[in-house]
Amino acid sequence: MFHSAHLRRILPIAAALLLLSGCHRTDVRSSLAANGFLGGYNEPTMLAAYQAWFGSRGHINVGYPSQDRVVIEKQIDQAKQLGVSAFVVNWYGPRKAFEDKAYALIQEVAAEKNFKTAILYDENDSNPADETDAVIAELQYAHDHYIGPHAAVSPDAYLQYQGRPMIFIFPKGGAWIGATCARR
Repeated sequence: MFHSAHLRRILPIAAALLLLSGCHRTDVRSSLAANGFLGGYNEPTMLAAYQAWFGSRGHINVGYPSQDRVVIEKQIDQAKQLGVSAFVVNWYGPRKAFEDKAYALIQEVAAEKNFKTAILYDENDSNPADETDAVIAELQYAHDHYIGPHAAVSPDAYLQYQGRPMIFIFPKGGAWIGATCARR
């Protein structure tokens, strides 16, 4: 059985995936409204999961690095044309410098293009004894560099819900919720 807190963490991403897979907007809208995500808006905000590791060692070569400004500009333009309002970017904190640098550039470009980004925090669970301290340090880093009022990268592009920054958590060790939608 999943707790409502777990569902609230992943529902926006699941909704975005459902929208992209061809589900009707009203199906997703009613689900979001039932879980308190619309906050008075008539339509949900469509989000897209984004992986910022391409070009780093150990990942498949897709023909471009995730740190290429021109590619990011094109991806944001294409996302906006598809109705996507924000990228939820897989982020590991400063311990993975390549992805962190790519995230900074994505948020910088997003600020220039009136687009939004949010962190999908993927914590390091390799040392359970130090896990709490590591999470606190990495989220403080995210606040200082991307989210807070004095962030190094413009926080204007950071996705917010009811005036608060959205931080998504990648579930570790738990079951992932799969969702299906009947095509009409």
